[in-house]
Amino acid sequence: MKHLEAATERFVSFAKQLIHTVHTGNIPIDKFLAELLPSYYLNVDLLLDFFNQEAPSPITCGPNCGACCYSLANISPIETVNIIRYIRLNRTYEQRTQIKRALEHNATLLAEIQRTHANNLDELSKAYYAQQLPCVFQTMDENCSIHTIRPSICRNHHVVTAPDLCRDWEHIERVKIWRHPSLMALDVRFQTEFSRYYLGDASIDNMQKLLLQYWQFQL
Repeated sequence: MKHLEAATERFVSFAKQLIHTVHTGNIPIDKFLAELLPSYYLNVDLLLDFFNQEAPSPITCGPNCGACCYSLANISPIETVNIIRYIRLNRTYEQRTQIKRALEHNATLLAEIQRTHANNLDELSKAYYAQQLPCVFQTMDENCSIHTIRPSICRNHHVVTAPDLCRDWEHIERVKIWRHPSLMALDVRFQTEFSRYYLGDASIDNMQKLLLQYWQFQL
């Protein structure tokens, strides 16, 4: 694992340098989203590729397997405005309207479920998953329509068991997740830093909620 430790240290050095670049260069948010955040995601993916080589079994996540896309996903404010920027550039007005309607529908259902399971995250997640509402960015063939800019929670999720197990919530404990031991914590620090710097808001929250909250955000 020494090679993994070295790769992780290189990633941390990159992230620290990126923070320094933004703070000292007064990088505007549009340039950050267009140029610097993609480079960050690239380095995340490189570290994950390196880490996945050590997996005890092959990673079974892949195209046309969107089982995890029916689950609740928490993202950061900076990721939120990055998604909004992407769909503004790559979707028609009609498509954006459809996305917003789907977000509102899912958010309304989530609010109803939260009234019953507000104090139990596991039960909340289970009840939401039982509704089988796909992520608003999932395609008909269960791929991701924003894959290149997908949030970190999606990038960091890998399993080494049969994909069918991911759809069986009653036996979800049989799913074996392969996750970098510290990347999630490191990424939360990064997301918090830039969310606070650019948006004054470091609250990582449900994707539906944040997308609706920032829907009219002007870059």
